[in-house]
This record gives sequence, C-alpha cells and structure tokens, in this order.
Amino acid sequence: MPTEQLRKTLQKLHSELEETPSLDAESHRLLVEVLRDIESLLASEESDHTSDSLLDRLRSATGEFEESYPTLTEAVGRVADVLSRMGI
Repeated sequence: MPTEQLRKTLQKLHSELEETPSLDAESHRLLVEVLRDIESLLASEESDHTSDSLLDRLRSATGEFEESYPTLTEAVGRVADVLSRMGI
C-alpha cells in the first residue's frame, strides 16, 4: 500500500513539474534526477543505504525553490513524507 501511495504521489509531482515551466534548469534537473532514482528504487524493491541519500537530495533540491514555488514545494514535501513513512 505505501508503495502505491508513493507512485501516485510521484505522478502528482511529475505533473507539478510540468506545470512549472519557469523553474530554473538546475533545480528541474536535480528534481528529475532524484525522482528517477526513487522510481528505480521502487522498481528494484530494494531498500539499501543509498536510499538514505534520496530523501536528503530531495530536501536539498527543494531548498533551491521553496519560496518561489510553494505548490511544487508542497508536492515534494508529500513525496518526502511518504518516503519517510516507508523507511526509505
């Protein structure tokens, strides 16, 4: 169940990214990279020590744009919350 919730939350975040064309290229690249890594982790269904850095990287990327893009920041926060609840 948490995995399915995370997948849905990731889809929403992808939608938010598409709806935020003014996001600077570096922040966009960082978010897309972290999202791909999360999706790869879900596909492999492994939870190893590299997953610890995913949450840190996601939060770090958010710091770059949180004041300018509150809706996107909220979507990233939801992903981070689900990851935390899953122990990732």
